[in-house]
Amino acid sequence: MSRESSLLFRRSAGAALHWVLVFLAFLVLSSFGTWAFLRVKASQKQSELRGLKLLESVVYLPAASFKTLDLLLPCTGTLSLDIMVKNGNDISVFIVAPEEMAKMKAKQTFAHVGGFDANQTKEYRRSGRMAPGKYGLVLMDRSAQALSASSSAILVSARLGELH
Repeated sequence: MSRESSLLFRRSAGAALHWVLVFLAFLVLSSFGTWAFLRVKASQKQSELRGLKLLESVVYLPAASFKTLDLLLPCTGTLSLDIMVKNGNDISVFIVAPEEMAKMKAKQTFAHVGGFDANQTKEYRRSGRMAPGKYGLVLMDRSAQALSASSSAILVSARLGELH
């Protein structure tokens, strides 16, 4: 009987050692996975924060009017715009290129930058590659003054990233 109990003890000790090793391997792999995930996440966050903050403000836009905000891009990069109407009317948004700004101010026919326009929206998110220059970011409230809010509070954020 002592021989059987000795054999049984060795088997249970071997099984216990096996499970301890499996548990330790799991801990090592999960720790490495967590570390790798956090490193990747941190590097993504840093790349979002890199670049130039061009504009970050609240703009008050009266009903049935427009406002042009200057965006001075010092170099080629990816322009990211994030615009949100906090309260008030829907707005239209577009960007006017530097060579078209004089035409717009003279109330002549002008072109706007493709891909950066939106009509009647409360949220606007766009990004794209832009050359250096002085652009105009136009916010327009096309609502009838008598039928709408008297003014809109608009959060405007513009960043230039991936600089070249």
